[in-house]
Amino acid sequence: MAVGTHTGPTPGMGIVPGPHRDDEQRQLAGVCADLVREFGEQLGTEQVQQRFAATVSRFDGAPIRSFVPVLARRCARQELRRALESA
Repeated sequence: MAVGTHTGPTPGMGIVPGPHRDDEQRQLAGVCADLVREFGEQLGTEQVQQRFAATVSRFDGAPIRSFVPVLARRCARQELRRALESA
C-alpha cells in the first residue's frame, strides 16, 4: 500500500444529507408520537413535544447520527418519567 493511502472510513460520513437525514427525521417523529401516547395524557402533548425537541437538540453536533433516535428516546423517556414523579 502506498504511503498516505486512506483505507478507513471517509471522514464526515456520519453527517449525510438527503435520504439518510430524512430517515432520521421520520424516526424522530415516530419516537415523539410514541412518547406523546405514553406521557401526553399526564403531561400534555405540548410539554412532551417540547421536552423531546430539547432532548433531540442535545445531539445536534453528533457526528454519527445512527443512534440519535434511540438515544433521544431513552433520554426523553427518563426526563418525562422524572417530570411525572415531581408532578
